[in-house]
Amino acid sequence: MIEGWSCYPRPVTAAPSDPALERALDALFAAPFPDFVAERKRLVAELRGGGQRAAAAALGKVNRPTLASWTINQLVRRDPAELDALFSAAHRIRLGDFSATADHRALLARLHVHALALLREAGQPT
Repeated sequence: MIEGWSCYPRPVTAAPSDPALERALDALFAAPFPDFVAERKRLVAELRGGGQRAAAAALGKVNRPTLASWTINQLVRRDPAELDALFSAAHRIRLGDFSATADHRALLARLHVHALALLREAGQPT
C-alpha cells in the first residue's frame, strides 16, 4: 500500500481505530461502483445488528464516491505497486532526474489502460 494513503475516507464522527468500522469501510469501498449504496445499507444494518451503533451511524454518513474517485480507489487497491512506481518516478522528476520521464509516461499509460478496464468491469461507459 502507498505509504500515507488510505483507500477510503475516515468519517470524523467515529474513532479511526474501531475495527468493526474499518472492516465495514474496507468492504464498502471494495464494492462495485453501482452497488455502493446498497452495500452501505447492508453494512449499516449488519453493524446495527451486531450492536455497533456508533460505527453504523458513521458508516451511514459516508458519501458515495465520484466515479473518478472510485476508479482511483480501485487502482490503489488492486495495483499499489504501479502507483508506488508512478509516484517514485514523479518524485525523481521533481528532483531534476528527467530520465524518469519515460518511466512516468509508461506507468501513466498502463494505469490508464487498467482504469478503463475497471470502468468497463463496473459497467460504465469509457
